[in-house]
Amino acid sequence: MSPLSVYPYQIKLAKPYRWAKGVQTHRVGFVVRIEAEGAIGLGEAAMLPNVIHDPVKFAQQCELLCDGLDPLDANFLKRLDERECPPAIRCGVSSAWFSHAAAKKGLRLCDLLAGQTGVSDTVPVNALITEQTPQQCVDAAKYQVGRGISTVKLKCGKDLEADRERIVAIRDTFPDLKIRIDPNQSWDVAWAAEHLRSLQPFQIQYCEEPLPSGTSLDEYRRLREYAGVAIALDESIIDLKSAELAIEKQAADYFVLKLQRLGGLDRLLDVARFAKSRQVDSILTSNMEANVGLAVGLHCAAVVQTPGLDSGLATSDFFADGLDPSLVVVNGCMHVPPGVGTGVPFHKS
Repeated sequence: MSPLSVYPYQIKLAKPYRWAKGVQTHRVGFVVRIEAEGAIGLGEAAMLPNVIHDPVKFAQQCELLCDGLDPLDANFLKRLDERECPPAIRCGVSSAWFSHAAAKKGLRLCDLLAGQTGVSDTVPVNALITEQTPQQCVDAAKYQVGRGISTVKLKCGKDLEADRERIVAIRDTFPDLKIRIDPNQSWDVAWAAEHLRSLQPFQIQYCEEPLPSGTSLDEYRRLREYAGVAIALDESIIDLKSAELAIEKQAADYFVLKLQRLGGLDRLLDVARFAKSRQVDSILTSNMEANVGLAVGLHCAAVVQTPGLDSGLATSDFFADGLDPSLVVVNGCMHVPPGVGTGVPFHKS
């Protein structure tokens, strides 16, 4: 019997997740568990919230890709890569593999990744605001500020005036709050630069991947030069090669990195460390994962975070039940679970 097991899940969200690509009310994915030699490793796979798929079939795809491979073999991930494993599945499997290796050594996952103990267990985080009206946004920001949050990320769309009203309302109420905006590739190239330029007075920390999928990196460079607002690339950064090209083209001030898109924590760390060597900072963000994925994200963020740049992991408010109590926001921060491996339990159900 293989030490690797896969468990699909479907979770109803506590509140709708609204963004440029729709409104989601459920989250689906699967958890990977490796148990052997007295240690347990956990990982999670979850595609983008708008991707409709059957979690059982998704989990079965993982099982087929891992069939015949020994997860205790030092070359396990190399063999899995030879099978052209999709990024989200590789993320779940590799997270379980690395967290099992950490647990076997009696280490937290972040300590294994950093190559040392004593990595910070505190991760400052931004809060996500997806509410529709200006007053709802102000109320949401007020709640977040009340629990110590100093940075919010506002989901935007094609209704420019509505988004401007929401930004103005937040800025007027909270003059010192750091505001990030994320149109999720929904802005037209023809007017994006002028719109972004008009938002300069509101001190936007950065605008995340505003232009449609397939937009050239040269276009992003021109947007940076003209708009006067920092640009972060998210969807465009899918591997080390794309990160190298973005830096070569001077297309971004920041990278927003997701474990699920990059295919796992080892690949994310490679991108973040390369970017840092080229003076581009990275912000690790959630892909709306549940317990296990959030915990892995916290371990990674503890290793790669830059002081003053809050990570985008405070998505626990969207989950009604079953969230591990260690994954809440306290005084503007989340804390890396203290136990070995991921530090969070997983209950098979």
